Amino acid sequence: MEGIELVEADLRKTGISIGKHPMAFVREELDKRGILSARQTLNLKKGQVISAAGAVIIRQRPMTANNVVFITLEDETGHSNFVVMPDVFEKYRPVINQNDYLIIKGIFEERGMLKARHFEPIHSFTVDVVSHNFR
Repeated sequence: MEGIELVEADLRKTGISIGKHPMAFVREELDKRGILSARQTLNLKKGQVISAAGAVIIRQRPMTANNVVFITLEDETGHSNFVVMPDVFEKYRPVINQNDYLIIKGIFEERGMLKARHFEPIHSFTVDVVSHNFR
């Protein structure tokens, strides 16, 4: 076993891997589509519309946030954070809740936060991500 198969076997067996991050195996395809890495989202200007991708490591809806959902994606370069307004969450609820790897299109807001507008699953992986969901 090597490459993504080895990483997926590690993740399935132990929940961790010392190999590459799974997103590293699809980065070339994502780059061709203009989908940014977490590191690339650090240098955005307010109002820029972009897409970023990663493993969903956090889905949360704090009781004090008026049904706003916060999602954190992780890739091989770091983390990107998204705020999802209630209407957008309801529109994409199945995609958001049933997929461990997502491409999210959004608008850069302030303080490193992107306002999510569109969600698309990434079906390249067979292993689930252990994420912190709605805690």
